[in-house]
Amino acid sequence: MIAREAIIKKSSTLALSFLLIAPSVSPLAIAEELVITGNGAGSDNTVEVSSRQDVHVDQSNNADVNNDINVDANTGGNDANDNTGGDVGITTGDISTATSVSNSLNSSTVNHDGCCPTGGITAVISGNGAHSDNRIDLDFRSDTRVNIDQRADVRNDVDVDANTGRNDANDNTGGDVSIRTGDILSLADLENGPINVASAQISVPANGVGEGLFAKVDGNGSFSLNEIDAFIRNTVRTFVDNVADVVNDLTADLNTGDNDANDNTGGDVAVATGDIVNTIKVKNIANKSDVTIDLCCEKEEKKEEEEEKAPEAEVAAPAAEAAAPSPTAAQAAQAEVTPQVMGAAAENILPETGSNFFFLALIANVVMMFLGAYLRLRSGRSPTGGYAF
Repeated sequence: MIAREAIIKKSSTLALSFLLIAPSVSPLAIAEELVITGNGAGSDNTVEVSSRQDVHVDQSNNADVNNDINVDANTGGNDANDNTGGDVGITTGDISTATSVSNSLNSSTVNHDGCCPTGGITAVISGNGAHSDNRIDLDFRSDTRVNIDQRADVRNDVDVDANTGRNDANDNTGGDVSIRTGDILSLADLENGPINVASAQISVPANGVGEGLFAKVDGNGSFSLNEIDAFIRNTVRTFVDNVADVVNDLTADLNTGDNDANDNTGGDVAVATGDIVNTIKVKNIANKSDVTIDLCCEKEEKKEEEEEKAPEAEVAAPAAEAAAPSPTAAQAAQAEVTPQVMGAAAENILPETGSNFFFLALIANVVMMFLGAYLRLRSGRSPTGGYAF
């Protein structure tokens, strides 16, 4: 927080000028009290405050992933041929394969919190003499820019080859012939994502100057020129560019068949193949962007707290009113002029300053001065003639 108080207060009747230029600081982190007061007639008083905040966030993510997975499992391709004199049997084992590929790429997170850390700005021009020129110039600019560029190129190539078949039991004599193949369980789980995930949470004050701008012009002399100029701009720009190129190529070759038991004599011939269970799961999640711009201010929280305390204040109000004396006319007039929040509303008009009474009093004083000078010059002269009786 940077707190500054600029007060122009002079008693000299000469025309004087005071210039304050504030350094460039964050408009979201300052508490300003700018006061021009008590300056003499015909004085020229100026306060200038210029503040600018630029927040630029650039994020760039590039990913190139190539997965090439080959699985080859074989318990088949067995031969039992040309046997005589007994039983012939071929029994293959089971095959279980599990393939898992997971790719998570390009995650960007931007958190920018610029919410009302300290309060607002107070600009007051009051109690300056006649024909004085008083001006307060405020220039607050906030520019927040977030650029997120994400590009991903993902290629998955998964080949699964499992075999318990292609067994031969041919030309056997003298007994039973049997071929029994095992079971095949193949699982392939391919998940790409999340790919290109961007999250930007930007919090800035709704009015750009913390809790607001309070301006007051009050009690200045006749024919004084009083001016408060405020330029406030709060800009938030967010750009998100996500590009994802995902290619999935999965091949599964599973075999428990293609068995031969031919030209066998002398017994029973049996061929029994195993079961095949194949599960392929592919999941692609890409290009997810979440941008949140929160217009916030601590003033709203304080307002809610004051509203919660309002019932208690209303109960104590009658007793306080009974004990307090009635305000005078001057106090009532002073109470009517309160700081106004300068916003987009056109009805926030600053009150007029000075009155015609001071102008008429000034003219009367000038006339009396000339009459006094005339009488003084005529006081030493005696009459030119005399008369006696």
